[in-house]
Amino acid sequence: MPLATLWLLLSLTQLSAGYRTAGGSVVLVYNKDKDQRGTGVIIGQSDHALLILTAEHVVAGGVSIRCRYLTGRGPSVFLERAELLLADSSLDLALIRLTIEGDGPRAIARLQRPKEPLPTTPFLGWAAGADPMGWPKILPERVIGKKLLRLPSGHDRFAWECGRSTEKGRSGGGLFDVKGSLIGICSGVHEEKTYYTHADEIRFWLRRNNFDWLTGSSRPRIPSH
Repeated sequence: MPLATLWLLLSLTQLSAGYRTAGGSVVLVYNKDKDQRGTGVIIGQSDHALLILTAEHVVAGGVSIRCRYLTGRGPSVFLERAELLLADSSLDLALIRLTIEGDGPRAIARLQRPKEPLPTTPFLGWAAGADPMGWPKILPERVIGKKLLRLPSGHDRFAWECGRSTEKGRSGGGLFDVKGSLIGICSGVHEEKTYYTHADEIRFWLRRNNFDWLTGSSRPRIPSH
């Protein structure tokens, strides 16, 4: 087999794997108190609980947070009630826990530090969102590069800058590389560009709050609340 053909097949396999992981780990997040819909990404599971990463502004001010996740038979029938574990407005990150019965999720995203490409090199990724019924909607995303956001609050953070505006309801959705690794969480739009909180910020935030096992650095555990 010619080397170029082999390279193309490997590239298509990686793209397909990234697409499947992006779609299978997507969760619809609904803030009932504010009648606000967003997206989340499953990043861990222990016993009968899913750990879901989303944007803080999606769940802010909400006491009743509900989720719909994707099983092997399609989206879960009901909007299941979830518990808010962590929230950080400066990073626009939140972690919620969803207790499940029956079928588990189709995929769990791997949160990994991106090694390639270089921060200033544009590349293609997958942007994952959930529609109102919980079905995933995956779109190719052109990532311009890593950028330090200077925020009015003084809490600067690193983010991926992408080349087009995101759709309503995709806040909290994941940015995946072609291999299916989660590299960012959708935070918002500024000047017609979408920004995703960078995986390095997410990993540091989880470790600082004793959820380091979600970064692959220790054994699984979920604290009781």
